[in-house]
Amino acid sequence: MKRALLLFVFCIIFCIGCGSKDKKMDENTTHKIVDDGYTVTWGIKNNLQRLWISEDGNALCAIQDNDMKESEDPVIRYMLYIPLKYAIEVNITAHSNRMRDVNTDKTHVERSIENFYVKVYGIGGKQIKNEIDVLEILKEKDMNIMPTDYTMFTTRMYENKPCLVFGAEDIVPSNEDKNNNTKRMIYIDVETGELFEKEYEDIIEDLEDENRVNSIYTSQFSKFMKQNMGRAVWSDFDTNSVRTLSFFEGCRQIHFTDIENIYENNTKLFTMFPELKILCDEVKKNDINKVRANIAVDIVLTGNPSEEEIMSIILPEGREVSFEGVKINAENSVDGKEHDIHSFDEWREYCKPAKDPGKYASPVVK
Repeated sequence: MKRALLLFVFCIIFCIGCGSKDKKMDENTTHKIVDDGYTVTWGIKNNLQRLWISEDGNALCAIQDNDMKESEDPVIRYMLYIPLKYAIEVNITAHSNRMRDVNTDKTHVERSIENFYVKVYGIGGKQIKNEIDVLEILKEKDMNIMPTDYTMFTTRMYENKPCLVFGAEDIVPSNEDKNNNTKRMIYIDVETGELFEKEYEDIIEDLEDENRVNSIYTSQFSKFMKQNMGRAVWSDFDTNSVRTLSFFEGCRQIHFTDIENIYENNTKLFTMFPELKILCDEVKKNDINKVRANIAVDIVLTGNPSEEEIMSIILPEGREVSFEGVKINAENSVDGKEHDIHSFDEWREYCKPAKDPGKYASPVVK
């Protein structure tokens, strides 16, 4: 997600950094606005390939395309889930166009959405349960809005309805942003396509607080994961990660950016998802012929899995977890002091707990 955040920051910098010197003009002067010839295209691009439910019915596995080309515009990929009922594929393409006033030579940015659609897949296969043209719905409702942060789309329940949720605001030129106080939350029922508007919620800090326990899996503690994963690259820079799905009780998600980061002898994971074993074998065979798969894997676990359970899914059969050199820093510790960590029990003992865990959570949907 760090890469996603960097891309988002890039777009913001582009939007606010286009101003140039303003010349004094008579207020009766007619202003001619032209396209300045600089455009940034950005958005979310997903392509679900396969979707399975575990043998015990308590977890899901999703396979999606992850072929990110170096020349591609700022585009991110991440699937969303209503555990254990739906996988949500969001695709949106937006443009930021720099416009220029030929009289004052002052520039500003105008934003627009080219497409915005959602596909809803039923867990346990790849059957499309619903397709929603969000842009068409917005046009029908005369809502000229733009997502406020395209890294923060999520899913949650609203009045027992499974919904896609994102923050949005009215689209106005960047030179009028100071008057834009239109932020609100958009809820879309993924079963019916019904759209609801709710008061804006700034809950990013709450979600980060609840995910502090997963920081041992991120680059801050990369020594822990790298010494355990060996050949596989592990960090939070758009690669493998573990996070809590804060809107659903007891759910955590493991994300492998590259399927080749999954060990060949990962017995527990392959027992849960035999189809994944078949796919990994196919990928290995193709890789011998230097044909990379470029696919990512999500594992969503329910039942409030422990750190030990998560590592037993990440690591190969028989691999002991090493905590050599692992520390928790003062910022994240319960007493404001740095501590050496030798086990997950110590990690849970010293990691600062979330202020209100489960505050936003709803029961898992089956």
